[in-house]
Amino acid sequence: MIEYIRERGGTKALLDMTQRIRSERLSKTMELVVSGLRSGGELASLLEQTARNLRQQGLVDGRIRANVMMYVIFVFAAVCFGAPLLFGLGTFLVEVLTMNLQALDVPKTALTTSMPISFSEVSLGIHFVIRYSVVFLMTSSVLGSLILGLIYKGKERDGIKFIPILVASSLAIFFLIRFTIRNMLGGLLG
Repeated sequence: MIEYIRERGGTKALLDMTQRIRSERLSKTMELVVSGLRSGGELASLLEQTARNLRQQGLVDGRIRANVMMYVIFVFAAVCFGAPLLFGLGTFLVEVLTMNLQALDVPKTALTTSMPISFSEVSLGIHFVIRYSVVFLMTSSVLGSLILGLIYKGKERDGIKFIPILVASSLAIFFLIRFTIRNMLGGLLG
């Protein structure tokens, strides 16, 4: 069989096959087979080794795809669910603390004499904190989308299509969390 391939220009035919089928993996495999045939190797053992190597490479590729998908899911969950949840809880906490500290009536003489901490007027309003949270969520959604494109496809611009989805879902979850917490714990606000 090897003699037939060598006599008939079979190595050229094997290499020409890679011109019709555009596959880098096939091209490298055929180059290995041809170089093995030229050095006097047996065709059957060459094909068996090549098949074994291709199966192993397929398993490694599958593991790599699974790891990449895990990173994509992690970034998506952090941007879409984690950050809005934390900002929703944080803005509610700031709102409760602001209202409770404003309602506190502490005499000025007690503040200046014996306490190691001082109470002063709160200068940041809850509207500023909510605006800051919305801007931060939108920014993290845009940057998270670009990171998703980079991880998933290898180019940041491929993540641009995720921007509307992440911005809309993170803002919706943020306001949903705020609404839910305010309704559940509304008695704390007075």
